Amino acid sequence: MQKALIELRRFENKNGIQKKILEFLKKKKGYGVSFNDIEFFLINIKDNGIKMGGNFFLNNILRNLVEEHKINIIISRGKEYYYIE
Repeated sequence: MQKALIELRRFENKNGIQKKILEFLKKKKGYGVSFNDIEFFLINIKDNGIKMGGNFFLNNILRNLVEEHKINIIISRGKEYYYIE
C-alpha cells in the first residue's frame, strides 16, 4: 500500500522512539535490558505505533543507537542486552 510522502513525514516518529529508548535505559542504568523488555515498554506507550511483531523496525532503531555509540550491547548466554553506562 502506498502513502504520500507528505503524510508519512507528518507522522514520522523515529527520533521520538529513540529518545524514549534512551530515557528508559537511563532509568535502568547499571542493568542490561533485553529486547523484549524494551519492546514491551514501547508497546505500552500508545503514541509510538509500536506493536507486537514490529521487531525489524525496533531492531533497526536499536542497532542505529549502538552504531552511534549512544547505547551499548552485550550478549550473555546467547541473549542480547542493551544498556547505558
